[in-house]
Amino acid sequence: MAVRLEAVRFEVADALAVAGFWAGLLGREVREESGGAWVPGDETQVGLRFVASSTEQAGRPWLHLHLTSTSSEHQRRTVETALRLGGRSLDVGQTPDETHVVLADPGGNEFCVIEPGNNFLAGAGFLGEVTCDGTWTVGLFWRDALGWPVVWDRGEQIAVQSPLGGTKISWDLWGAGPPVERRSGRNRQRFDLVAADPLAEAERLVSLGATRLSDVSGRVELADPDGNEFTLSRDESQLVELLRIIASGDTDSVLRMLAAYPFLATRRLESGATRQAAPAFYLDDIGHYTYRGDTPLHIAAAGHRPEVARALVAAGADTSAANRRGAQPLHYAADGAPGSTNWRPDDQAATIAFLIEAGADPNVLDLSGVAPLHRAVRTRCSAAVKALIEGGADPQRANKNGSTPMALATRTTGRGGSGSPEARAEQAEIVRILALHRATE
Repeated sequence: MAVRLEAVRFEVADALAVAGFWAGLLGREVREESGGAWVPGDETQVGLRFVASSTEQAGRPWLHLHLTSTSSEHQRRTVETALRLGGRSLDVGQTPDETHVVLADPGGNEFCVIEPGNNFLAGAGFLGEVTCDGTWTVGLFWRDALGWPVVWDRGEQIAVQSPLGGTKISWDLWGAGPPVERRSGRNRQRFDLVAADPLAEAERLVSLGATRLSDVSGRVELADPDGNEFTLSRDESQLVELLRIIASGDTDSVLRMLAAYPFLATRRLESGATRQAAPAFYLDDIGHYTYRGDTPLHIAAAGHRPEVARALVAAGADTSAANRRGAQPLHYAADGAPGSTNWRPDDQAATIAFLIEAGADPNVLDLSGVAPLHRAVRTRCSAAVKALIEGGADPQRANKNGSTPMALATRTTGRGGSGSPEARAEQAEIVRILALHRATE
C-alpha cells in the first residue's frame, strides 16, 4: 500500500513530558522532533506523536487508546506504572462492575487498561486498539485508505487491522448524531500518514471520500468523511535507513539499496536537527548530525566514503545540493577529527578530489559565509586542505567574519579535540601547506 500510518498525533502542552510517559509505559524510545516528540512504533504497533500546543480540548476527545493485559497482575502493574510515571485515574462514568481501568496521561489524554481475556484484542499487542468516535462508513474509508482488512463488523461498530496484525483501529458512535456535528473546534488528535509521493497519494484519498484542506511544503492536510483532520507527509523511512547504512560503512548494502531504489540517490531530508531536536538526527558512526535538505551524498561525504559518493553521483546525485544551512557535500567532506576512530585522511582526500572532479565548487560558501577550506582548516585536516587547494580552493579567501585560512590555522579554533597531539601535528602541516601557496593572515 502506498500510504502508511506512521503515528497517532496528540496536541499537548508539554510534548516531551507526555512522550516520555508513553515511552516509559510502552517500553519504547523518544525521538525529539521540531515542535514535539515521536514515540515510534513498528510494523504491528502504531507510533505516537506529541506536538506542543496551547489549544485546550473542547469536549471529549474523538479517540483514545486501549492497552491490553495478559493477566490481572499484568493489568495491576500497568496501572501502577502509569500512575508512577505521572498518569492519573479518570472518572468517565464507568460503573463499579466494569473491569477495565480508565486513566489519563500527563497531557490529559484518556486511555484504558483492558482486563485480561478480552477476545477482541487477543493477539493485538500491548497497544491493542485506537478506538474512535465515528461512523461505520468512515471505517470503510480507512480500510481502503490504509489497505487494512476489516476484522470486526457488527451493527455500527467496525474495526480494521494491518495484515501483519497488531494494533486495531475501531469506530463506534459514542453519542447522538453524526460525529462531525458533535465536534467543537479543531481536533487535537489526528492520524499522521506518510507516503513516498504524498501529492499523488492525496488524489487517491480524495477519490475515496477525503476532503483536501491545505498543502504546505509537500505536506497535505485532509479530512476523512467524518470531518476528522489527518496529515499526509513524505515517507522518509527508506531515505533515513540509507543514510544510516552509508554512515555505517557497509558499502555493499548501500549499493544493493541503490540498485533496488535508485530514486533515493536524489532525495533530500525534509526533517533534521534543530536546537530543539538534535539527538534523533545524530549519526554515531561518523559523529555527524543530519539537517533538513541533506542528501545521501552529504552523508557519504561526511563519512569520507569515496566509493559510495561515486555510486550516488552515477545515480544522479547533485554535488551542489545544499541543505537548510547552505552546506553542500563538499563542506561535509572537509570536516574531520584527527586521532578519532572515524578519521581516515586518505579517504577524506579522495572524497574531496572526486566531488570537485564531479563538479563541486571548491570555493562555495554556506549561509554562514564559510567555504570548505575554512572547515578543513578549522577541523585540522591537512590532507583535506591539500586536496581542496589542488582542486582550486582559494587559500586567501576570507570567511564572512574576515578570517583567512591562514588566520584560522594559526589561532585556537575552540573546536573540541583541536588541542590533541594529532590535531597539533595537523595544524603545523596545514600552516606549511598554506605558506607554500603564499597564503597570509
